[in-house]
Amino acid sequence: MERCIYYFIFENGFMDDLISNLCEVFKISNKKNSNILSDDTEQVYILDAKGEGISCILANKNTYVYAVYIFTNEKHEKDIENMLVQLAEEIEEEYDDDRRRFTKPIEANSEFMKDCINTAYKFNFIDLLKKYVEVD
Repeated sequence: MERCIYYFIFENGFMDDLISNLCEVFKISNKKNSNILSDDTEQVYILDAKGEGISCILANKNTYVYAVYIFTNEKHEKDIENMLVQLAEEIEEEYDDDRRRFTKPIEANSEFMKDCINTAYKFNFIDLLKKYVEVD
């Protein structure tokens, strides 16, 4: 089955809605399927949909702008894109910043993936990530 990867930048005020929407798309529980990993400067929120997809939210503790990486199969592609379009519209209304360029899948070898892969190694969730994307 084809895998889809999304990368989106958002402000921390949208975090709860994003997580709720991802749980709804994947039909999972936030409490049962999430894990937070952190060190002095970085924090990673992982939402594991057990074969349906994962999302990794990367945050530097010194900023309010986060990056989310969503790995899923084509079954959820339309729902994820619709969710990201809605989020992009909300961000544009609030911050006058057009994020629609982040609503389509990215390539696994994209420059955007470097942070996610490095963080996966750092916080030891690389095996989970490898289920969805080839990693060198």
